[in-house]
Amino acid sequence: MQDVSLCIVRLPTTVKAVTQASEWNQFEAVEYQVVHTTVGRIRIHVPRLANEPEYARKLQHLVESLNFVISLRINASASSVVVIYDIDVAPLATAQSALVDAIQQARTTDIPLAPTPQNLPSSREANELEYLDLPVPEKSSQSHTAVVHQASLVSRSACLIFNPIAGQSNAKQDLEKIRSILEPELDLEVRTTTPEVDTHQLALEAVDQRFDVIIASGGDGTVSAVASAVMETDIPLGIIPRGTANAFANALGIPTSIEGACATILARTTRVVDAASCNGSPMILLAGIGFEAETVNRADREYKNQFGMLAYILAGLKELSEIETFAAKLETDDKIITLQAAAVTVANIAPPTCVLAQGPGELIADDGLLDVTLMAPTNTLGALAAAYNLLQSAFVGQPAAQPDIGYLRTKRIKITTDPPQKVVKDGELIDPTPVEIVCIPRGLTIFVPTISEPASPTEKLDSFPNLKIEPKEPGVREQQNVLP
Repeated sequence: MQDVSLCIVRLPTTVKAVTQASEWNQFEAVEYQVVHTTVGRIRIHVPRLANEPEYARKLQHLVESLNFVISLRINASASSVVVIYDIDVAPLATAQSALVDAIQQARTTDIPLAPTPQNLPSSREANELEYLDLPVPEKSSQSHTAVVHQASLVSRSACLIFNPIAGQSNAKQDLEKIRSILEPELDLEVRTTTPEVDTHQLALEAVDQRFDVIIASGGDGTVSAVASAVMETDIPLGIIPRGTANAFANALGIPTSIEGACATILARTTRVVDAASCNGSPMILLAGIGFEAETVNRADREYKNQFGMLAYILAGLKELSEIETFAAKLETDDKIITLQAAAVTVANIAPPTCVLAQGPGELIADDGLLDVTLMAPTNTLGALAAAYNLLQSAFVGQPAAQPDIGYLRTKRIKITTDPPQKVVKDGELIDPTPVEIVCIPRGLTIFVPTISEPASPTEKLDSFPNLKIEPKEPGVREQQNVLP
């Protein structure tokens, strides 16, 4: 796998086609972004797809005409293009260059249009095009109901990616139990992770081999690695939690017992939820800056194996005694916020046990927004009080009211700090700040029980200490998303 930098082009105003009503209206200067590549597979984010069906059909025609393309998936609602290509016909650089040319040519090329998406077959013998858009329900002022769908499992192939070192249970017995439940219903293939075999790569191979269902069994690290490969495809993801925290499963109400999790997969109910990217890397749970990252840093693998969830609690208590604040600058679509904070948490999805993400009181998994919680206690007692208030907010479902806790919702956010702070993403430490996090609406399809989520307030920043909020001018919003 190779690192890929952002490919961002500023469009002339004459060819900008994103409307003011579009959710991408703040980022219309971004024409495309190469999100991920491996040998034989390229994923590109193209914002224009979300708003222009004609452009999508032109792009389909151009990409399918390339002689190295084996299959093509276009997810218009997620603005995603995934191409599987023949490496014997075109090396990575050639394939990527040709796809970028097609993305640019589709703006102006006059070609006969293909049938509308609803009249297209879901697959073809050589090339495959799938429009995965589903209607997004309107929110009522009272509640937010999750969109669920039924996925047929009859004679379906499934790839189980199994982490044998997750949690504290007997891995051999766990695998035997999973197989005994799933194999009568699914054509199941098991792939076991090892220190030498990358979990994400295993999942990418399963996607490329077109398994009908992909299942992750392990902790949040395993689930995150598998989900990042399945992200922005139509392949439903099953989760069998066997880790220490199992935060993603808990956030979506997925049972944490093997029997319950397998039953959820076989019940066939799927839900389309949001995903996110953090500094260009996939994220499904949250990114924690400051206190949370320092806590995770203390709770290492040996500590977690010995104490389980208690490891996080012990590490958190130790960190509380040494809590420090830092200067933070938060840039969203429409404002710049500067403040002193001890913790900044940006959540896509998080259960109540992820206390520092609970400022709004309710985190909605499919609203197309990130939930940002800010905490700024000045001493250990203040930190304990703030943490308790956040825990109350999570379990009662009410927004945090304490003055040194703030929250907001946004589609994307860039965070810089002084001094630089540790960052934890989906339970793993990554490079220190700055970070830029972007929501990927409806990026994952997950087997879940039916869930109904009430709406909650979108922002509380008043009375937050050392707070300064500046509105952004429209020109600034546009320019900040263009690399020189």
